[in-house]
Amino acid sequence: MPVELVKLISKKEIRQKKSVLRILSDKMDLQIGGGKIFLEAIAADQEMSDILGCQVMEPFMCSRLFLRSVSIDPIEIVNYYMRADSYKVQFNVSLDDFDLSAFDDK
Repeated sequence: MPVELVKLISKKEIRQKKSVLRILSDKMDLQIGGGKIFLEAIAADQEMSDILGCQVMEPFMCSRLFLRSVSIDPIEIVNYYMRADSYKVQFNVSLDDFDLSAFDDK
């Protein structure tokens, strides 16, 4: 997260477990332009093993989040590591989200 945004967040707000994006939205006209999330199965390397207290080569899921503002400036880049043996993903899907024209006869 850019330093100028981090300076807007107080220790009190962090202790209150408020969402960082909610804090910034309340304090400034933060407009999220978009984002990407990547999910990847990885094996723990030595550094991860030391930090997470796991075995080298233990399977993990890595989720990388990239959020940007409407002006394309990065807002937040986060890497999450989760044990692969307890990872679960659920998607709620609506047909309104799909372009069904790909299934039309041509």
